Amino acid sequence: MRQGRARFPVQADALSHAIREVCAVNGLPDTARVDIVAHSMGGLVTRYALEDAAVRERIGRIVTLGTPHTGTWAARYAATHQTLDLRPTADVMTVLNAQIPWAAAWPRLFTFWSRADMLLLPPESALVDGGVAVDCSDVSHMSYLLNPRVFARVVECLAPVRAGFAL
Repeated sequence: MRQGRARFPVQADALSHAIREVCAVNGLPDTARVDIVAHSMGGLVTRYALEDAAVRERIGRIVTLGTPHTGTWAARYAATHQTLDLRPTADVMTVLNAQIPWAAAWPRLFTFWSRADMLLLPPESALVDGGVAVDCSDVSHMSYLLNPRVFARVVECLAPVRAGFAL
């Protein structure tokens, strides 16, 4: 099975492996954490990977860009493995919904969302109770990847916490 067509458990395992590789290649201590920036379904794969406590312990912050955290009704227009899993009634969404409200002990979660994102129906599905919402009001689904203002906001989210820093 090609990686792009893999279901959530397979993709979550691949992410877990990639995190271990990043830590090993960079000689990071067991206490070090990595930050994840994920677009769309990548945010769901990241959250699915958090079901493994060992993965959860290695992640510091998660920034999701246009991720349908509670599913999207736009997924009803296609019947691929990916879109079937993105429907609000999908089994994978049951697993992910059990993580909400977002636990304070879990990695800090920033959810970028926009009313202009037509692939998320409703657009508020990009929000997670307990996460930090970042409104990107005029950004479309693919524009998250191209917009310099979005890049700047992601950098703010990943910056070390300083006195007076608030997002």
